[in-house]
Amino acid sequence: MSTLGEELKVDENTPISFADITKQLQGRVHGLSMVYVDLVNHKGEYTPHSILGRHNVAAILLTVVVPGSISKQRHWACLVKNSKGFFWFDSLAIPWAFLSKMLKDDGKFVKFLKSIGAKPSTRVLQENRKKIRTCGLWLICRSAKYKLSNAEFVRWILSIRGTHPDRTVATLCYFGMST
Repeated sequence: MSTLGEELKVDENTPISFADITKQLQGRVHGLSMVYVDLVNHKGEYTPHSILGRHNVAAILLTVVVPGSISKQRHWACLVKNSKGFFWFDSLAIPWAFLSKMLKDDGKFVKFLKSIGAKPSTRVLQENRKKIRTCGLWLICRSAKYKLSNAEFVRWILSIRGTHPDRTVATLCYFGMST
């Protein structure tokens, strides 16, 4: 029999699909409406409607080219729209200039985020880039708390003392996120 710690490690190391994300959130978070956006396949201009449509959260799958190499990584982030404005949440808090460089899109996506006044996440919550798979778990938790600003979400998720934040989100998702 495996331990809870061992099972949580598996959760932290398993990539999360959009189907996994919706399975965690569907019917559990009152008022949440989410759309999937893969920036690689996005056509046309970036606008609030083309990214969010009528939804309040866009689960955005980024394809980033690691600077100095040809390798690519996929990374979940989200755009949240609520009564407080637009919020760009990235568990790695990648600075916008670096994000543009990694996306290799001539800064188009970041220009869009700035044009709508999206407030970026500034606190690195995910342990490191090697644990890149926890970004899906972070997306689930941030989406569940879509009514909060990024700063309010950070205070909420860090309110549990004595455990690493990656373990907190893995635990919340493992047991089924409740709001």
